[in-house]
Amino acid sequence: MHRIITISREFGSGGRELGKRLAEALGIAYFDKEIIKAVAEHSGLAEQYVESISEKSVSFYYPISYNTTFAGIQPLVGEHTDVIAKQNEIIREMAEKSDAVFIGRAADIVLEDYKPLRIFVYADMDSKVARCLARESDAEDYTPKEMEKQIKKIDKGRANFREMITGNKFGSKDDYDLMINTSGLDIAKLIPAVVAYADCYFDAQKK
Repeated sequence: MHRIITISREFGSGGRELGKRLAEALGIAYFDKEIIKAVAEHSGLAEQYVESISEKSVSFYYPISYNTTFAGIQPLVGEHTDVIAKQNEIIREMAEKSDAVFIGRAADIVLEDYKPLRIFVYADMDSKVARCLARESDAEDYTPKEMEKQIKKIDKGRANFREMITGNKFGSKDDYDLMINTSGLDIAKLIPAVVAYADCYFDAQKK
């Protein structure tokens, strides 16, 4: 069975950067936006819509776009469920092919049979705001207060989705093997320690 690492994260905590650096250090595959793109290509839905699904509850109403064309607001519980099912299928297919790091998408639940190393990345609000504002593509001229509001909104959506499928609170230690606080830290310098932990984890799985 392949070595699978899943990373759940608070928005702005640097979980995506940590995952990518970890995959590079281990020499294994990295899946993030690739999952969204594959689902969008299969379904004909806009990537932005597909990406939103794992960050909100199915009880919400969504604007939906087909090939980036706005088509109105409607209840999408059935379609929503279909997209999540396809996403889960693609995640499993990717895990079948090689060792890999998966970012978000509730991959730790989807790939439970693989006994993945489940990592949760978090940080204090000041660090998350600073990290987001430092990324020009994410900042979009937000003030620090506006960015904080945006972070809370996104994390609330992630929490709703997580609690809906697991019954546990977002970031609950019971759901993860390793919790990493990146507050004020250089993520690149954390990688050797995380690699060492991953090696120990997978060695233990072989016994």
